[in-house]
Amino acid sequence: MTENCKDIHHLSIELPKYSDARGCLVVASGDDMRLPVPFDVKRAFWIKGVPQDVQRGGHAHRTCDELLVCLSGSMTLQLHDGAETATYLLKATTGSGEKEMGVLIPRMVWCELQHFSPDCICLCLASEAYDAEGYINDFGQFLAEAQK
Repeated sequence: MTENCKDIHHLSIELPKYSDARGCLVVASGDDMRLPVPFDVKRAFWIKGVPQDVQRGGHAHRTCDELLVCLSGSMTLQLHDGAETATYLLKATTGSGEKEMGVLIPRMVWCELQHFSPDCICLCLASEAYDAEGYINDFGQFLAEAQK
């Protein structure tokens, strides 16, 4: 995915939404080439209950790509590719007429999650199973590896 999506200023994607009298169904899947997630989902997790003054993330993945979607509330996502920084506001939609948006985080992009609203629930879909060795947790090391 990195080769196709490395421009960190253009990583937000619209997710397909189907609305009717029963509510909304939003689809995020990588197994159908018509859908916008450019990878097969191997792991899903969500973040919730984060105090407003706490930051999460603070790492990059060497080989894993992720998609973040805010299911409730809001948060800020800051991405750094080794040269440039981009900031996204992720917020849950409140009406059926709003677009459902997510942000792709390609491998070898540093991410920081911050400014969580008290009701924030953020879903993360990942292209790989958890692997502690795949994380870069030091920004200096990330910059050195990103410049290679």
